[in-house]
Amino acid sequence: MLGRIKYEQINSMIEELNSVAVSKYKIIDTPVNKLNSDNMRRFNRMTEFPETKETAGMVWFELEDVKDFASAPTFVHSFNKMVPILRHCHRLKTSQSWENRAICDFDMTPV
Repeated sequence: MLGRIKYEQINSMIEELNSVAVSKYKIIDTPVNKLNSDNMRRFNRMTEFPETKETAGMVWFELEDVKDFASAPTFVHSFNKMVPILRHCHRLKTSQSWENRAICDFDMTPV
């Protein structure tokens, strides 16, 4: 593994990414008139770019979503280190059209 990262750390990251995706899509599914100012800012950022053919029907998130919804501030640092590992294991796919977006079109269950 890269830099002595253990399976437990990767599994905890997958669980954290699942919670980030759930939190993000809760905001997207909430009616706009019921959002507070912070969530409205997030909603505008999330809906800024339209879906493309390769992102249609897939769960996607950005580094900003991870920063907003992660439970620990150190998670962002480990996120940047573990994305190549998850991409190599076919757990995560990154979009070519958007550099800072990761697309989860695979099963995000722990290893």
